[in-house]
Amino acid sequence: MKRFSAGIVTSVALMFFVFEFTIAQGIGAQDIKVAAADQIHFSIISGTAITFDWIGTADSISFGTDSNNLKNWVHATRSAYLPVTSPWVSDPGPYWEAKLTGLQQNTVYSYKIGSGGQVNTFRTPPPAGTAGFRICTTSDMHDNSPECMAMFAQIAGLKPTFVISTGDLTGAGPDGQNRVTTRFHDAMVWSQNAAWMPVEGNHDWEYTTADDLRTYKGRFDIPNPGTILSSPAVSAGGEDWGWFDYGNTRFISCPEPWTSQSRNEWKSYAAPVFSAAQNDPSIKFIVSFGHRSAYTSTNGRSPGETSLQAILDGFHALYSKYVLDLSGHNHQYERYKFSNGMNYIVNSTTGSYYHTGWASTTKPTGCAFRAIHYGILVLDVSDSTIQGQFVCSVNTANPSHDYIPTEEHVCANPGVVIDSFAIAAPRSVTSVRGNISEVPSEFSITNYPNPFNPSTKISYSLPNRNSVKIVVYDILGRIVSTLLDKEMEKGNHTIDWYARDGNGNDLPSGIYIAQINTGTMVASTKMMLLR
Repeated sequence: MKRFSAGIVTSVALMFFVFEFTIAQGIGAQDIKVAAADQIHFSIISGTAITFDWIGTADSISFGTDSNNLKNWVHATRSAYLPVTSPWVSDPGPYWEAKLTGLQQNTVYSYKIGSGGQVNTFRTPPPAGTAGFRICTTSDMHDNSPECMAMFAQIAGLKPTFVISTGDLTGAGPDGQNRVTTRFHDAMVWSQNAAWMPVEGNHDWEYTTADDLRTYKGRFDIPNPGTILSSPAVSAGGEDWGWFDYGNTRFISCPEPWTSQSRNEWKSYAAPVFSAAQNDPSIKFIVSFGHRSAYTSTNGRSPGETSLQAILDGFHALYSKYVLDLSGHNHQYERYKFSNGMNYIVNSTTGSYYHTGWASTTKPTGCAFRAIHYGILVLDVSDSTIQGQFVCSVNTANPSHDYIPTEEHVCANPGVVIDSFAIAAPRSVTSVRGNISEVPSEFSITNYPNPFNPSTKISYSLPNRNSVKIVVYDILGRIVSTLLDKEMEKGNHTIDWYARDGNGNDLPSGIYIAQINTGTMVASTKMMLLR
């Protein structure tokens, strides 16, 4: 086995100012140290926008392209979800979120949180269609183990552009709220310089006496957020899933199956996002990521979640750019490669327990590789290929039955490449309209995302060729902008609206109405702009 070329960080100094407080945690009052800025991380919102989240006494962030002149300044806002005092108790915070907008693409910025914080850097996404970036993944890290700490340091050494977490990242349910504080502090070894792009898992919400998604939603800003109506009501809806573009790749998150209707609801919302990426010449790959696994041979969970299989396999059949799904949940690494070009990867746990081995000693159809061992999944995206490597991390030192007896001896030293693969971009791409090939039977108009900022995609269906006029009105019925006024063929169509009036001026937050009129048929959709 070859050794991965990137170095591994063994120790990282995290510097910040510290003040003493006595606070009440879920396990009782104790003396802890609250930093002016701690648990720092940031997420990609768009090519020109980044959102920072942290906890502590500092309430502002300064940034700029010159580390000696951080001339830009943003005052943070309090989290809408945190802190929580009932029915469970979170860290009291205070929790802060700062949205940095109007940034230059593909630019390194220096930043500092608070007046005396440490200066770190972040890079904004490159222009559409650009390649040459690295992704690392984490999953199921609901345990502050030595293995988890070692894997965090290894991720820092691999220097990813961003990190995708496929669920169970707060893990307050099984571990307790006090562990969440420690985990987000520990992650700063990489989260201060690499964007953190998450999706929730079952351990982030199903233990309702210990957590209910407010820990997760209170610590992250989700790009192009979508709402699933069946998501837990206590988290107030919103930010249940989302999507973002990075260079030549669209990433789409898949939410938890809170009810039997959740997945089909997500399917209907996500289809236009897949379709738009398929039709966008700058997008070469579509990647989905969620917690649950469509395919797995893990004992007790094989063959995977069949309802999810049907949805994701169906998306691949419609959209050839959709070539990879990333999941977690099963704590054991598996890679599936099917003859139609679709790939599914179940990520290894980040320092937690294993899930009692395999359902059978024989790999199932489509399983190209599997291993029960800690490791880091690394994806390097080029113009034509996603090059993947599953890189060995530490051997477990935990003697209990879910650790040492279960771990497979596939590598001896961190850095060894356990599995490698390449996923090629489709050679030819056929543009599709909407999410089906048939001519629509109904006249309709809708938009996604909604609420939105800074743009939304308006989708409309014509059962026949027609003269079409699409006009945007404000809540008082005044015309804001005419988006379309021409003859259109029958079928499904989309048009992007960037929340500007007819003169190109940015519009304020509010409710707007997009109306489609053919002369004989009229329909409308209500759109909410949140600046």
